[in-house]
Amino acid sequence: MCSERTRVQSEIAHQRDEAARTQRRLPLPPNRVHGWRNVVGIAALLVASSLASPRTSYASFVVSPMEHHLTIGAGSRESAVLSIRNSGDRPLSLRLYLSDSVFDFDGGEQDIPLDRLDRSCAPWVHLASDLLDLAPGEMRQIDLDVAPAEDAVGSYWTKLYIEEVSVPQPMVEEHQGRRYEVFMRQRMGVRIFVDIEGTAVRDLIVTNVNVELRDEGNTEVVLIAENTGNSFLNCSGWFELRTSRGERVDTLRPEADGRFLVFPGGSRMVTAQVPPDLGPGTYTVLAVVDYGGENLIAGEQVLTVSPSQTRTTPVVASGAP
Repeated sequence: MCSERTRVQSEIAHQRDEAARTQRRLPLPPNRVHGWRNVVGIAALLVASSLASPRTSYASFVVSPMEHHLTIGAGSRESAVLSIRNSGDRPLSLRLYLSDSVFDFDGGEQDIPLDRLDRSCAPWVHLASDLLDLAPGEMRQIDLDVAPAEDAVGSYWTKLYIEEVSVPQPMVEEHQGRRYEVFMRQRMGVRIFVDIEGTAVRDLIVTNVNVELRDEGNTEVVLIAENTGNSFLNCSGWFELRTSRGERVDTLRPEADGRFLVFPGGSRMVTAQVPPDLGPGTYTVLAVVDYGGENLIAGEQVLTVSPSQTRTTPVVASGAP
């Protein structure tokens, strides 16, 4: 009996760790930032008795839209509407709250407490209520008022979470001849982007271009770009392989056709794989980024391919092509 209890407790701890990792790192699509649905198990895997309830009732809700993009003058005020519908078959209580986040080189996200992000628009967002009760099938609209500060410039962002706070009804699962109760709560995040009208400064630099040989034997080209302006940059990047004579032999496109978003003050890493059948010789890898500015931005690296190995030399140039 003790060993069985220990095994169940171990499964509970594992599921909680998985849920925590899901909340901490949510990958962003390369060209825009989407809202998402995040369902988190909060009390998992209790061995059920013969009186366990069948799966006959559930709670769920849908939110629209999942993003708000607002262009507002400094010192002005704009409103947006958020629709929330109870799509389940029992009453639902929800809590609404704001959270900020930062992003890694690869687009991964980490939530951070409010008041730690310089470009957070959370202080400007006002909700009519932070609690909401919905009957089955009921839809309500929530007004969001956004009032930027007088000295605001550039782009700002935050995230509105809608989280179930109702007492969840368990779902009954069977696993290896045993019956379990699984308790779930739903949480969804809505992006809020604010651009201050007439104040955008778009600027980008390529901080590094490299060629790396992976353990699997694949060769990758790597670009790191930094947003040195004050506005969101929707970028498109690619790599050109050229011979020593300047002849283009191939164009390498990263995932999602090379599209990626860079937040003000942030950096993004973009990679693409070198064709394995690239012939021996010395090539120039030209990494190019179109960020919506007047000129394209680029950086260079030299790649030498021998019949037996691939090796790289230090960065030899960077700047506009």
